[in-house]
Amino acid sequence: MANNKLNIRFTEISVAFFYFVATAASVAGDVLIRPLLAGENYLVQVAGNPGTMVSAVMLFFAASLSIVAIPIMMFPILRRYQETAAIWYLILRLLEATLFVFGALFPLSLVSLSANRAENEGFSEIGLALRAVADGAYTSGTMIFF
Repeated sequence: MANNKLNIRFTEISVAFFYFVATAASVAGDVLIRPLLAGENYLVQVAGNPGTMVSAVMLFFAASLSIVAIPIMMFPILRRYQETAAIWYLILRLLEATLFVFGALFPLSLVSLSANRAENEGFSEIGLALRAVADGAYTSGTMIFF
């Protein structure tokens, strides 16, 4: 019985930790990425700050891993009460993490696109499309649970 309480306590602390990491990494990534993507000259901003963009994307990846870790840690406990709900919780959180990853990959592609912007002015339209897809994926991923 005492061992079971320790396992539950470990799970509680782990889940709280992963929630904190997911939230903090998402907010920090957003704080880094928003100024780069604001305005008309966003490709110039990204070209001048590729390290900031990559750092923001890495924070989004850390958030995605934490988002996946939460239902994995909670699954054994939730399964005791309602296995179907536990499975759906896991599936939805995996979907959320997938959308976060897609939302991060599109801005990452802007780093390569911005490096070649001088060669082709049509890259601005491609960048706008990538930015719109990234915003949609990020918003969709966030809206699943918030």
